[in-house]
Amino acid sequence: MLLLSTWVGLCTYMMTQGKNHYLWFVGGFVVVIITVEAALSASNAFDVAVLRAQETGLGILVYSLVSVVLVAITVVIHAYGTHHWMRYMGNHFVGPDGNFKPRKVLPAIISTAVTLLMLHVVEIILWAMAYRVLSPISSLDTFEKAMYFSVVTFTTLGYGDITLPAQEWRMLSGIEALNGILLVGWTTAFLFAVVQRSWSSTARGE
Repeated sequence: MLLLSTWVGLCTYMMTQGKNHYLWFVGGFVVVIITVEAALSASNAFDVAVLRAQETGLGILVYSLVSVVLVAITVVIHAYGTHHWMRYMGNHFVGPDGNFKPRKVLPAIISTAVTLLMLHVVEIILWAMAYRVLSPISSLDTFEKAMYFSVVTFTTLGYGDITLPAQEWRMLSGIEALNGILLVGWTTAFLFAVVQRSWSSTARGE
């Protein structure tokens, strides 16, 4: 107990020095948590520390692998979707001169917006399926709830009316938010390029 008190005091003092204060914070209070959980037994404390290290390492590995796979799939969906839509636009809306055909500007913009929105719906459904399949999360016990949570996370709205439990996949929702920011930005840039290209056609009265 004396050693524990000394260690906590040292960590508290070092946190006030303004250098590596977060490292000292973690070092101090992790030791306290492990010691309390091990009931002040040195042998138990070692076992608890090893167990927590294994759980944390495996958890981060699993979350990272799942996140990488989901992000990769959604990026591929968006890449193939925008690529094929550009080819479709080139065949149906754009003339040989690279500008929109007469009276095709408005249909091109509307159909582009709808197509990009549908791509996001597919990506949101993919994340919702991951929440339902990969972990039995009690707060997402139906697909409708998982879909709703995926929408507000993907769009970074974050209403907070549905949250994930502390021990279950909270890290995954953060990665989905980053994924959503990336893909929504991609959509915005693509739609802006279409509108920008339509400007010359509109200026000519087409």
